[in-house]
Amino acid sequence: PDAVLLGLATPRFIRFLMWQHFFDMKGVRWFWRLLHAIPLPTDSPRASVRALLQAREELKKGELVGIFPEGGLTRTGQVMPFQRGFEKLLEHTDAPVIPMYIDGMWGHPLSCRPGRWSRREVTLYIGEPVHERLSPAEICEKVLGLENVAATRRAGQDTLAERFVRIARRYWSRRAVADSTGRDLTFGRLL
Repeated sequence: PDAVLLGLATPRFIRFLMWQHFFDMKGVRWFWRLLHAIPLPTDSPRASVRALLQAREELKKGELVGIFPEGGLTRTGQVMPFQRGFEKLLEHTDAPVIPMYIDGMWGHPLSCRPGRWSRREVTLYIGEPVHERLSPAEICEKVLGLENVAATRRAGQDTLAERFVRIARRYWSRRAVADSTGRDLTFGRLL
């Protein structure tokens, strides 16, 4: 779903470079072929180099190439360290890196988080293009900066009253306040 969201964020076509085993997943391979995704094999160094060269040629032609530089799906919902593959992709090109962060997808049925996914707002944060060549850790810092913007925005969405109502519903019969006169109020009564 991440690739679809990124693809919807721009009127330009994005070719995604993806691990071969994701490309070959039953039921979605036709979709990746339709999007002209570039499979990156893990079992053949020569085939991997060919895939990187193909993606690099797309960049040289001025096309967009999308990659997920973490090298795998997150198991925790946190941004993982970036791998060095995108450096190889950018060699001999003047293509910028455009950092992006998707907020609100953790817990989706296609993510690695167990449990139910309730519909929520999903937001794509797009950073400024980075024209200088930075290390994977430095590019990761740019994405983490977007994650911080998302967290700040989320934290500022609720008012104190809205948070209290949400907590009161959860702990309806528990004590919420007590005073020196001996009077206790449950969350439900206080609400």
